[in-house]
Amino acid sequence: MNRRRKIQLMSIISAGIVLGSVVSTRIDVNNRKKDNDSEETFVEETTTYEPIVYEFHYYNDTIDENEEINKLGIVNDSSSPYNCYKYIRFVDFDSRERYAIVKSYVDYILDEDKKVIDTIYTFVDAFDGKVLFTTKDYRKISEFNSDIIWYLMECGDLLELKDSVISKGLDINYANSVMSSDIENKSLSIYDVARYYVLLVNSKNRLEKEYVMNIG
Repeated sequence: MNRRRKIQLMSIISAGIVLGSVVSTRIDVNNRKKDNDSEETFVEETTTYEPIVYEFHYYNDTIDENEEINKLGIVNDSSSPYNCYKYIRFVDFDSRERYAIVKSYVDYILDEDKKVIDTIYTFVDAFDGKVLFTTKDYRKISEFNSDIIWYLMECGDLLELKDSVISKGLDINYANSVMSSDIENKSLSIYDVARYYVLLVNSKNRLEKEYVMNIG
């Protein structure tokens, strides 16, 4: 099962989760006093479950596309092949879900004999170049160092960003009109990617720049 299918399946399962709200009732039965007998009270506790079904409905709230792109702090409108861009979905230290577009760079740690003893992958915000996290495990990313990411939920190719927001409820026809599948064979500018970002991810789930800090 490929990653794109996993994202959709996980979100469909999540959308169907039924949460139970517990309603407790207490029934008091008081026996009347008879012939100076003491009053007895019987308490019966019953528990019932009322299902609450959570339905996903994800939408995009961008009104002025250019205004939202300008907020991203783009420093260089360079172009790169499609596979240079990734998306990440994560929970920040304020327990808020975020999406970000990233590019990755590799650094090699050398010993005294100039031999490679370790590899560090650095993921930066694709728009302003600030470091988001570093890791030694590029494929699984089970461990990482970050000032803003508490829990990393997803990391995938740029087209999988579209799959992710669709799985959360974004209209599929709208999403496909924003990002077509043929971008895999193209070179994309930062502004191209920024447009996908602001038109697919709503404002409350975008990366807020004040949360981004360089890692020392």
